[in-house]
Amino acid sequence: MNNPKTVELARDLFTYGRILDTYFHGLLHKIMVDMAVFHDIHEMSMAQCHMIHAVHDQGAMTIKELAKSLAVSPPSASVMVDRLVEKGMLTRRQSRKDRRKVVVELSDYSRDFMRKAEQAVLEVFTDLVKKLGEDHARNWVEILKRLSVIIEEIKINAHNGK
Repeated sequence: MNNPKTVELARDLFTYGRILDTYFHGLLHKIMVDMAVFHDIHEMSMAQCHMIHAVHDQGAMTIKELAKSLAVSPPSASVMVDRLVEKGMLTRRQSRKDRRKVVVELSDYSRDFMRKAEQAVLEVFTDLVKKLGEDHARNWVEILKRLSVIIEEIKINAHNGK
């Protein structure tokens, strides 16, 4: 049986983690919509924003790889890619490694757009660091680094069946 204090801390971590996640995802979506140069981007869903972000972070990938990364079915990913290609946010091309495969990548517009969006997000985080104070921000970074290591260990163990 778990210690009640441990359970309470776990609940707090979950609650505040969810608040931060919701805030930052909403912030990124708002920045992407506010920075839009053409109207179609205003109609982008949060899932489409996640897709743009995934392709930005991971680089060119197949629909199957993208679907796995986003935990959606390949047909769902394919429909989202089609819409983003129509909006000029993504492009499709033949794989350089395997000509039978098609890879999805950011359009030039999206690359520039993401660079500007990252700058806007960095400004928000800079403001948060100022409000939080450097010592608290440093502690936050150390805790997040440790959490990242733990999460990677959990993923590896899950992959290895442990």
